[in-house]
Amino acid sequence: MNPISMKTNNNKERIFLLLIQMRHLVVEDQQQQQQQKPVPETFEQSSKQKKS
Repeated sequence: MNPISMKTNNNKERIFLLLIQMRHLVVEDQQQQQQQKPVPETFEQSSKQKKS
């Protein structure tokens, strides 16, 4: 086993784990949005905060 191939394997695993985490976060986000159903006002406020 050469160390280079080991490194790429580790990177692939890391990326895979990151993807799983991202997916999990997205799923949680969608569930929260469905529960909250936020009012447009809150969106406007958050966008104003981002601009400033």
